[in-house]
Amino acid sequence: MKRKLLFTSIIVALIGLPQVRGQSIWPSTLNATGGSATLGGRTYEWSIGEMTLVNTAATSSIVVTQGLLQPEHGVTAVEDRNILRFLTVFPNPANNTINYTFNSPQKAIIGLRLMDMSGKVIQEKSNDVKTGMNTGQLDISSLAAATYLLQVDLTSDETLIETTAYKIQKLQ
Repeated sequence: MKRKLLFTSIIVALIGLPQVRGQSIWPSTLNATGGSATLGGRTYEWSIGEMTLVNTAATSSIVVTQGLLQPEHGVTAVEDRNILRFLTVFPNPANNTINYTFNSPQKAIIGLRLMDMSGKVIQEKSNDVKTGMNTGQLDISSLAAATYLLQVDLTSDETLIETTAYKIQKLQ
């Protein structure tokens, strides 16, 4: 009986021990919560409580990457819509009017929001944008001499395409 037990123990040790491995992936990561949402045709995914350290562990059947969201979607192409980079706002500093001009590859709506430095909206205006060269003006003659922020939004089909801001100095 002792001999049979010894023989069984040796066989189990020889066969089983090479298969017994401790797995240690350190530091490990844990997401407290997360989710996804679709807004304006774009899908946003997030996680909370995830470490920023990236570590990858793999076996023949699975790859786990820590510190990185792994979306179910494939590659997403990003369309360059940098239309307002060619927006010119002049003169600055200004006395009575601010002029703007830019070239648009599509029809849209431009929204102008003039705010004081505390963020209070002083004046708002929107204009239709045609394909090609567009120009317009904003009357600031009634405003006090100060520094203002001009926020410019470009929208199409009620979707924000682009936004930018300018610091405007009003004289007199």
